[in-house]
Amino acid sequence: MPRDFETESDANLRFVKQFHDAVRIGDFLKATTNSRDVFEFVTKNEALRPSHDLSLLNSASEFVNNSDWIPAENQYLELLKVPDVERLVRYGIHKKLASLYILLDRELDTLAQGRFAVAEARAAEIPFLLVMALIFEGKCLIKSNLNGEAFDVVNEAASLIDSDPTFDQVRASVLTLRSECNLGANAFDKVHHDLDPAFVTLTELSKLENAAGVQCDLAYWWSVTAKLRFKLNDKKEGIIALREELAINRKVRLMYGCEDVNTRFEIATTLKKLTVAMSDEGSRDASEEAFGEYFEIMVGLGLA
Repeated sequence: MPRDFETESDANLRFVKQFHDAVRIGDFLKATTNSRDVFEFVTKNEALRPSHDLSLLNSASEFVNNSDWIPAENQYLELLKVPDVERLVRYGIHKKLASLYILLDRELDTLAQGRFAVAEARAAEIPFLLVMALIFEGKCLIKSNLNGEAFDVVNEAASLIDSDPTFDQVRASVLTLRSECNLGANAFDKVHHDLDPAFVTLTELSKLENAAGVQCDLAYWWSVTAKLRFKLNDKKEGIIALREELAINRKVRLMYGCEDVNTRFEIATTLKKLTVAMSDEGSRDASEEAFGEYFEIMVGLGLA
């Protein structure tokens, strides 16, 4: 029976081609318009496609947004038990579980779900998806002080990216991740070697009006830059970098469809880093102000 809307596979290919073509020629207005088309298309198709799995996924997301952590976790875990769930859906569930465990500060569980997401992406044989999964796993490994393993992950991610300009954003993210790995090894010359071109790329791509992903990558860049400056004992510049990270996180939260638990938590995380940094520098009033906002957000999320 004919459907009254475009199939997802056909539309995805069309949208991807249009977006890639716009990025290639530097037409950021057209690329922005295309990204909105993608969002509207996905929203429309999800509404038209009844699915028990989708219902459970939406229910789990509601639990998360209401800070009902245990029911959310149980819902995601139940979804993973459903037979014949597509690999891309399973990948998404593992990423959502990982995000939930980040909120709950369950480091080992976060890393485990990140690794499961990599396994699903690898099995799906979609290089771009695998790179995204590897970047996430790499960040988890660094947080767990497993810098050697993080190097292996980032090197694999780098090997999967070709020279196509449409990979510029993810390439910049890989460079930033490798910078953080080198920072952990005190290889400061290599840190700058990757951070500088990553910043150029992300700054250019940030011209996309509603590209939340680009902004998140730019916030991550400032986070790594702050770590570098503090490690070099440049507290003033480190605080400036954290303020840049905070400003971007606030901007992302205000973007269409981005106001949620995770964006609020990112703001709180940066505020916590600022609280410590400004206290160490002797800026007590500013530190207390940052802590006050951090604590208010965490209470609102049910995490304090």
